[in-house]
Amino acid sequence: MTLSDLKNICNYSQKKVLGSQTTLMYLDMFSSEDEEYQRMIKQQNRELVVDAILDDKVEELNIFRENSIGGVTDSSSTMVIIPKTMQINMTAKKFETYQKLCDEVVDFLNKNTQNAKSKSNGPFSSLDVTLQGDFQTDFRKIITKIQMCSNIIGMDGRIGSGTSLLYGKNLIPYINNINGLISHYSDLVDDDKVIVCRGNEISQPGLLLIDDQENGQYFFNQTPNWHKQYCWFKII
Repeated sequence: MTLSDLKNICNYSQKKVLGSQTTLMYLDMFSSEDEEYQRMIKQQNRELVVDAILDDKVEELNIFRENSIGGVTDSSSTMVIIPKTMQINMTAKKFETYQKLCDEVVDFLNKNTQNAKSKSNGPFSSLDVTLQGDFQTDFRKIITKIQMCSNIIGMDGRIGSGTSLLYGKNLIPYINNINGLISHYSDLVDDDKVIVCRGNEISQPGLLLIDDQENGQYFFNQTPNWHKQYCWFKII
């Protein structure tokens, strides 16, 4: 893989960083139905209750509860998407070659997509494809599943659909560029696996990569919900 390929599968930025530690701010998207959002609402509510007791800030607490989506229990209420600024700490690693950098990112993706997409990392129990032995039939099934994965990223990640894909050698006969998705073969990806990716800006959730060429270092880390910007399946 090349540097251009790398930019398609992660959140890449090339910039100078002072020191070997940095804190990156990014914008994540939460739904009023997400567990993360509900925990955030409960935390804010606890803090305001304490303020109301200690500092007599009852009015602020009442306003928060009146406007809080987390306080709505009506099942017919509309789901709302809420942006929230987050931060993540990153530690420098010594830069050697872009090939090693590409390999690290691809290896991370491959190792962390061993289990089928599930409710803990997405909205579906399994997306694996069972081949029938007829090329045209199998081709259509694989292409349809790739497009489905792209749409799942858009729905689950709430930023946009998939933009590229990684695949192993058993998929070579079936895959070229598909409806604008940029395809990358890698021998580091399991032979029977497809990973659909959304490469974002460095200020968005996902796999974060800062390339600091001037100081001979790079920073690579993952936001807690990085998996929402990826979707994967195997052919079986």
